Amino acid sequence: MLDQFDAAFLPETARKMVRNTIVTDSTKWVEVGRSPLEYIESPSSAYYNDYKDAVQQELDYLIKSRPEQSVWGITWSWYDNQEKYSNAFAISENWWKSKLAISTMRSLKNFNRLELKSFY
Repeated sequence: MLDQFDAAFLPETARKMVRNTIVTDSTKWVEVGRSPLEYIESPSSAYYNDYKDAVQQELDYLIKSRPEQSVWGITWSWYDNQEKYSNAFAISENWWKSKLAISTMRSLKNFNRLELKSFY
């Protein structure tokens, strides 16, 4: 059955979908997400050459925006429920900050943008 499926259109269709979704305006990354690094994990990505400048700009942004002695914060809240479920929010916030820190550090590593400092 799959041998009857013509998949030749898939790469270009995926490229169009990525192009229509990625936000390259750095002022909107905090608000809307879908920044280049959400699709481009390394320089070997099929989309890297199309968004090389935006990727480098986002990497610069991530390096500059990390709070000193901390990790990147979340950009969302639970609005009216945050006060009602403050303990649950505090736990979730830490989990999401951990996920964000790991993801961001992986991106910085994949693009050789980490500056490792000695802990000794």
